[in-house]
Amino acid sequence: MIPRSILVAEDLDNFSEQGQRRGKTVRGLAQDFSRLLHEDLKLVYVEDPKTYPNKNIHNDPYFKTWQIQHERMLKDLAKAVSPKTKFEIRAGSPADEILKAVHQWPRPEMVIMGTQGHVGFERILEGSVAETVLLNSERPVMVAGPHVQEKFVRLRDTKNLKILVATDLSRDSKPAEEYAMSLAARTRAEVTLFHSAYDKIKRVHEASIMSGFANFDLDRIFQKMQRDAIENLAAKRDRMRKSMVDCEFIVADPKKPLNEALMIQAAKNYCLIVLGTHSKRNALLRAFLGSTARDTILQAEIPVVVVHSH
Repeated sequence: MIPRSILVAEDLDNFSEQGQRRGKTVRGLAQDFSRLLHEDLKLVYVEDPKTYPNKNIHNDPYFKTWQIQHERMLKDLAKAVSPKTKFEIRAGSPADEILKAVHQWPRPEMVIMGTQGHVGFERILEGSVAETVLLNSERPVMVAGPHVQEKFVRLRDTKNLKILVATDLSRDSKPAEEYAMSLAARTRAEVTLFHSAYDKIKRVHEASIMSGFANFDLDRIFQKMQRDAIENLAAKRDRMRKSMVDCEFIVADPKKPLNEALMIQAAKNYCLIVLGTHSKRNALLRAFLGSTARDTILQAEIPVVVVHSH
């Protein structure tokens, strides 16, 4: 069996109240999932020379002190998390170095990181370290958004773990479904498959108007879409149950936008949201992260795990 660990992206130089709260939340999540999955932790911090005040690094006697201070801080954090926690300091671009650590063998179980998002900033993830890692990581990425950092509840205080899996029922969602099933099997969590046909129905309706078939009987088409979704979800539920995973499914109100319906459901005592992305080869990947994933991360009060279809 391949040994895996959970990689935790640290931000040592953010001493703001929000930065400290974010670090505490990320480490708390890491501790909880390390215990649940019986896997070791590895804290990774990337020193970005561009942030050092003096550009003439090689002739600055305090640069080495800066590095030693980071090593001491990271070592102390690792000890506080667990005696078995490893740590590593890298130098370079934070996003690039985190991705290098993710893709080294053996690859980690997942990456856990926070965002610097502020509630209400619709595009706050764009161009950030978090989004770059989300776009390029070949391992699942768990992100603690701003609401999670404010209202984080330790999983050790949760009796019944429940995982909400957002699926569009396409093959791009299958890796997320599989990963959620794996997590559930190892943590004895319940899984709820969540599907919304809102976006698909909206596209069909808009296309019918543009093509001049606005009076066409769309209700029959929409009803068939809902029936097909229920049939597909029932098959997935039965498959998970055969694998000894407690699973149910929900088909959202097609009149409610996907993210709104997802947030309403997520508020019902779930501990985690898992969702998939389109393949890297698909040009819609960035658009997807620009809508569903970004909105979910920024609005959810529970952590979000993003899984690539690859």
